Amino acid sequence: MLARWVLAVCACALAVEVSAAERGFYFGVIGGRADYEFNRTPPVVSELPGPVVPPTSGFLSRLRDLLPGLFDPPRSVVVIPAPEVADGHETAWGALVGYRITDYVAAELAYVDLGELEATSEVLLDESASARQRVTLATRGPTFSLLGILPLTEAWDLYVRAGAYFLDSKNDLFIEGPNIMGGGSTTYGADGLVWGAGTQLAFGKHWTARLDFQRYEDAGRRVDPGRFDVDLFS
Repeated sequence: MLARWVLAVCACALAVEVSAAERGFYFGVIGGRADYEFNRTPPVVSELPGPVVPPTSGFLSRLRDLLPGLFDPPRSVVVIPAPEVADGHETAWGALVGYRITDYVAAELAYVDLGELEATSEVLLDESASARQRVTLATRGPTFSLLGILPLTEAWDLYVRAGAYFLDSKNDLFIEGPNIMGGGSTTYGADGLVWGAGTQLAFGKHWTARLDFQRYEDAGRRVDPGRFDVDLFS
């Protein structure tokens, strides 16, 4: 079942700063793990060619004799369920640039790649032949947020964030079997609210370690394989 996608990424962000309370630009990298959770069946289907039996009598038969190309190619479409993308976890990464406006406010622009899920299945075409299907779903894109910061010491901060995400989810489907090979790709865009909280600790002259939580509300509402939210720990 697919209706919710919870994406958890445990990562370490290293930001170039003079200190936790210093104003100005900082830059960071993110890496970790993405956990997916679905709760409704994907409506994605595969379309495979199948034989058509041409008419053997009546008006359509005579029409076929006069216009043989009308029935070419003699194929139909067999609709079969695509593989279901199940719960799983993948590697995620990203990068960010921020600007600390005051001791209590910062703005951040980030790009996140939330990993790629994959599912495969065997489909019986007839009594002697089968096809293999593979579907993948990858989500990535930019985010923008404002941080409200509470300095606890010169080097240690707590903060909350609110902003927006602009994510693309790409759905690829590939089918391979006897006399069959092909597939297609569809990309779905979504934008919405991102919010969260975290803490950061400055060490040395130019480094900050951060533990961060972000919630992407309803990030998969336009994606065929299912609606999902995102929880990002970085």
